[in-house]
Amino acid sequence: MDNNSIATVVGLGVQTVSAVLQTYVTFKQSNVEKYFELLLQENKDLKNIGTDDQLKRLFFKIIDNVANETRDEKIRNWKNLTVKLATQLDSLDFADNLIKMLDDLTAFDLTVLFAIYSTDFKAKYFKKELIEYFNKRGTRPEYIRHSLRRLSSHNLISEESDSSGFIGSGNGDFMGQEFSYQKNDLGESFISVISNE
Repeated sequence: MDNNSIATVVGLGVQTVSAVLQTYVTFKQSNVEKYFELLLQENKDLKNIGTDDQLKRLFFKIIDNVANETRDEKIRNWKNLTVKLATQLDSLDFADNLIKMLDDLTAFDLTVLFAIYSTDFKAKYFKKELIEYFNKRGTRPEYIRHSLRRLSSHNLISEESDSSGFIGSGNGDFMGQEFSYQKNDLGESFISVISNE
């Protein structure tokens, strides 16, 4: 990979790009190189990264997350987030939250999230339909329920408790409370920021 090209695209010096790459061991460096290649393929002017101090700090934070990433799909999401931060967002006030959310979510969580927002569910509350969808593809229901809880903890979907009370085992033992989920504006916004739209 040509360090001059990435330095030109993001508006940083060649020495800075070289120093960033040399900071990481081979595996992590290869992730950062993939990320830089994806940025170059975007063919967008990202020079304001080099001129805006806050954006530059966010860029280096993203690179650190990319270096530790285990899934190529998420590296593409990091690239998309970087491009949107540098070219489309009017305010960077919420950018730290976006970075934290993407870092916290697994590739599977993102698969579930994309499935939620790309599906036109029959009902407002989609948990049952979503579990059936993934169950047909061999994914166990508890994995989906776990992912739904993680997504709702970031408010990427809205969670509501069932007002009918707690679920029991039949002998009076507490087993937990049932939750329902629905789409929301933050989830839709997050999807648009991390996807290649």
